Amino acid sequence: MSKNRILGLIAALSVFGCAPSGDGPAGIPEILRAVPSDAIAVCTYDRLSDALADSAVLSAPMLSLQAGRRLEGRAAAVSFVYNGRLSPILSVDAGSAQSADELLLQADSLGLCSARIDSCLASGRGGVLLFSPSPNALESTVRHMTDAGESVLSANLFADAVLAASGRDCIILRNEKADRYLPTADFTKYYKKGQVTGFFSKFAPWTTLVRVSEAGRFKVEPVPCPDSRYFSNLAGKLPGTDGRLGEAVPDSSDFVIALSVGGNFRSIYEEWLDACVKLGGYEKKITELRKTFRKSPKDWEKENGVSVVAAAAWDSHRVVLVRTAANGPEELSGNPLPGFLSALYGPAFAFDDSFRAADGRWTAFGSEEDVLAWKEAPKAGRDRPVPSGKGCRFAVSTPSGSIWSDEDGIHLKIND
Repeated sequence: MSKNRILGLIAALSVFGCAPSGDGPAGIPEILRAVPSDAIAVCTYDRLSDALADSAVLSAPMLSLQAGRRLEGRAAAVSFVYNGRLSPILSVDAGSAQSADELLLQADSLGLCSARIDSCLASGRGGVLLFSPSPNALESTVRHMTDAGESVLSANLFADAVLAASGRDCIILRNEKADRYLPTADFTKYYKKGQVTGFFSKFAPWTTLVRVSEAGRFKVEPVPCPDSRYFSNLAGKLPGTDGRLGEAVPDSSDFVIALSVGGNFRSIYEEWLDACVKLGGYEKKITELRKTFRKSPKDWEKENGVSVVAAAAWDSHRVVLVRTAANGPEELSGNPLPGFLSALYGPAFAFDDSFRAADGRWTAFGSEEDVLAWKEAPKAGRDRPVPSGKGCRFAVSTPSGSIWSDEDGIHLKIND
């Protein structure tokens, strides 16, 4: 499981390990005083040996470092900074361990840059060792901590992101810097890169990924913020549904996004658009479609009892799927109301919608070829493409894994 795969799944939010060292205030690991204030991603570890074994975060040659017996139990953190490229910084609480010098010599033999800062931790115990493959990143980090006296703890709401993990292993991401670290290969076949990174930058100020016992599973904890422009505020208000995506999604789908849109979704969505200063453009498009087709998209949504909207892509095909209160027309026909879906649900669902056909309560919209292919395709079945949890609010599935929200929160699963 690689760092890019974890971050790539987090990008899924854009299309619509932390354990305390025990000596920081209010559950905040003190080693975070040795993480630069401009870090865009941070992981903390109770033991250095855990950090050096975490191939999901570190790569060679840093994984080749061998902590001696005196250092392996010291607190550590891995952070990432951007200086033209993404560079890791390993911070280690050296204490008074004599083996610190041995680790510094190892780093030199591996071609790593290193430094020791004697007065970084408030406890005054020993010092902090810093390692990085990038001399510029290391120099900048040392300057942040020695000249400016700043660490990531001075960043707005970062402490809240740490506390969201409740002392469990985690990865913390600075959302506003998403364009610096978010891989988007799973999505750029369907959306512009700027749409993906731009949306995630406004999902929350920070996002905490909390490791759970099952391998490859994380609980996603967006840091609360009263600013209503953050999508995480909307996500928590979305109505839940059983989804039943497996009834409609082709078994070979390599990309699926679904959103629950029943109940009070429309008012919640419009409130969010207003906060983002996008309500005017949305209302203008709705009005244009009402004049063109003599029917409002909002009325169409209400009359059909739309509860879920989804997009699916498989092989060379893609469709938008809508679950309605009653069965739809089974025969392939031209869509009499093109443009309604993208106007109602946004650019994530702005695929070709020129034709339609239904299978029970699910109607597929797409090109003639794609809708016909959907009719013939074997469907995914129960618990596919994501687990069926109660009250599903949104779900995304890609080759890297899945992310979904239900009554128990937001979940992330990384594929092997």
